[in-house]
Amino acid sequence: MRDSRRRPPVPTPRRRGDATLDNNDTSWTVRGGWRFSPYGAVEVGYYDFGRYNFDGNVIGHVGNVNGSGKAHSVAISLVGIIPINQFDLYGRIGYAHSELKFNASGPLGGIANENDRQDEATYGAGVRWNFHPNWGVFAEWIKNDRIRIDSYVAGVAIACEARRGLAPVRPHAGTPGTPEPYAIVRTSDQS
Repeated sequence: MRDSRRRPPVPTPRRRGDATLDNNDTSWTVRGGWRFSPYGAVEVGYYDFGRYNFDGNVIGHVGNVNGSGKAHSVAISLVGIIPINQFDLYGRIGYAHSELKFNASGPLGGIANENDRQDEATYGAGVRWNFHPNWGVFAEWIKNDRIRIDSYVAGVAIACEARRGLAPVRPHAGTPGTPEPYAIVRTSDQS
């Protein structure tokens, strides 16, 4: 039996010209934070997500358009940690303030520049190997919910522990393989 109801038209893909996008670049981050327990930390960081180039023909091959875009963020994250011997598995969630910059040039000498700032969620997961009480290496996946760039970073983690005078303060003493933050604080006790 034939259905007599009208059906919405099926969307068909449109030709958008020939375009290429360079979707790989180097990402890097600098972070600092406080590990308040073996299972949790707070971190503040700067993330540079790299520069991406594009080139292609406009719809109908009217002319060539090329340009680049880059993104970076400043973020604060809460980090949940599962310590397993000398390894830490961790996940992060937080708030990021991001900036996106786009530059493009088109047919007839047209130039467009766009600068967009936005607030968004940031999240990620990673693993860290603590091969020394104050040194480790890590690999991590990071994503911001509006930028839509998957970033993979690897690096070296340096941990320090808090000290007052000459006696170390170890709030997490007894947890093997857990690097503890420290800073040299000069104090003078005058009695």
